[in-house]
Amino acid sequence: MILRLAAGDLRERVRRPSYAMTLLASAGLAYLSVPAADGHWTVVDAGGFRGVYDMAYVGAVVALAGALWLALGGFYVVRGSVERDRRTGVGRVLATAPVRGPAYLAGKFVSNAAVLLSMAAVLVGVALVMWWARGEDPAVDPAGLLLPFLVITLPVMAAVAAAALVFDTVPGLRGGFGNLVWIPVWGAFVFLGNSGNTAFSGIGTRAFATSFGEGAGRTEVEAGEFSLGFTYVDDRLTPVPWGGLDLGGGFLADRAALVAGAVAAVALCAVWFRIARTDATGAGAAGSVGGRLLGGRLRGMDPAALLPAPRTLVGAEFRILVSGVSAWWWLGAGGLLLAGLALPAEAGRTALLPVAWIWPALLWSRVGTAAIASGVEGLVESYPRPVMRLLAGWAAGAVLSALVGAGPLIRAAAAGDAAAVAAWCAGAVFVPALAVSLGTLGRTPTLFQVLYPILWYMAVNGIGAADYMGMHTPDPASSAVTAGAAAALLLGAVTTDRLRRARA
Repeated sequence: MILRLAAGDLRERVRRPSYAMTLLASAGLAYLSVPAADGHWTVVDAGGFRGVYDMAYVGAVVALAGALWLALGGFYVVRGSVERDRRTGVGRVLATAPVRGPAYLAGKFVSNAAVLLSMAAVLVGVALVMWWARGEDPAVDPAGLLLPFLVITLPVMAAVAAAALVFDTVPGLRGGFGNLVWIPVWGAFVFLGNSGNTAFSGIGTRAFATSFGEGAGRTEVEAGEFSLGFTYVDDRLTPVPWGGLDLGGGFLADRAALVAGAVAAVALCAVWFRIARTDATGAGAAGSVGGRLLGGRLRGMDPAALLPAPRTLVGAEFRILVSGVSAWWWLGAGGLLLAGLALPAEAGRTALLPVAWIWPALLWSRVGTAAIASGVEGLVESYPRPVMRLLAGWAAGAVLSALVGAGPLIRAAAAGDAAAVAAWCAGAVFVPALAVSLGTLGRTPTLFQVLYPILWYMAVNGIGAADYMGMHTPDPASSAVTAGAAAALLLGAVTTDRLRRARA
């Protein structure tokens, strides 16, 4: 029964565009993991060294990079299946069938793992091709090629498959909030093992890095000297013999514990998932009526209902955008506004504005997708001015940017900092432009929920190309020009697509 459920779920998932996109990105990452031997680009920099391109080293680099990427991108491919069953009515059908909650969740876990492992299998094939094309050592070593995938990539895929199921069944993590939460969880999981002071080895970076010691003439490569990511180095890395993965120090036991923890997490999900099914189907009429009354009270407390009746298309789009937002969210937004007015202009721009512009991330993700999510897309498409409606949604998102980030703007204007004001204005229009383009072209809020926090994180960490808020650049006006131009390009692309669809 479990295998039949998993097989049916797997067939449905591999037909989705998101699977093909992630698979293509995985193959591209595997290609980038083995750059030209005489080039300046690298994925692994072990303190100025890299391994000689033999079959084992190429397999290890691709396996490590694959674990890094699939732990992020693969998570969003496999999550959401439980909610999709509930939304499409499949869950109600299964509730009447002789399928218990643990068997259902086990099938979902097997399906999640199978999807991720199929992507890992593609990485193995690409690694073989890259060794054939760029290898520096012609010795054939299939065991060396496959071992890193077995001890690095596969345990991580099991953990990600279980984590997706946990996020699908834990209340509060099932929706867009879970998409945002996974990014810091992924960061902690991936990079926790980089430090030699932790017992957990993360994705296996430490076992890979310590093997450079003998070839590099040192006992080991320090954690601060080892970097994993596609970067440009001024001086070409020195190739040294790589001694293979360091499987000692409890590394294999750590990998086994990771898989066992994944299985235990799935078993734990069955506890509250079974309770949820009981509550939903057998709680009785009193519980059902009580839930409806409670829901009605909460809806009656919707702060959006206190807004004046919209008189413009932008006002209507804004009311839709903030519909259902709790009073606690508005209290948080008010606190950010007051803090922005109290802080000095520089502190508001560099410290508070990033917090203010991550706070409404889930609301921004509704721009361009609200009609799709509510099932009224066909009705809305009959509106005679599709571009005006699209731009009204973008403008509503810009109004939201202004509301939550007004404090730093007012302080910068009071200080006479025209460059900071320009950077703020460009950022305020860029974020909803990104949201409307991703939502309209991708037809799902998940793209924005995943990509925007990554862009925000890059901006907060001082990556100039991503600094759409002008926080760290010496000249915020340059950030204003870049963010404003990006907003214009995004809006141009999405309006062109909307016109094309309207004429079709």
